[in-house]
Amino acid sequence: MKHADVVGLQKFLPQIAGATLRIALRRASPELKARIYSAMSKRAAALLADEVSLMPPMPVSQIEACEEEICDLARSWIAEGKLHIPGRGEPFV
Repeated sequence: MKHADVVGLQKFLPQIAGATLRIALRRASPELKARIYSAMSKRAAALLADEVSLMPPMPVSQIEACEEEICDLARSWIAEGKLHIPGRGEPFV
């Protein structure tokens, strides 16, 4: 996801439930968080970052389930051509 095009991410992110995204971002790398936040308005990104930082501890299995849910949706979008990640699939020219 950290290599997905910003326009694709802007269309993809609203398809993810807010709670799922917040939970999954708990373990995301700083690079991935930055990529996701860059596809959002500054205000929305700041709000999401605050919400993630204020979340109470939770089981790793719950975080992994949310990560998997997002990955499954991303794989579906990539297969349908709705989300493009450079280096995956057919090259674009």
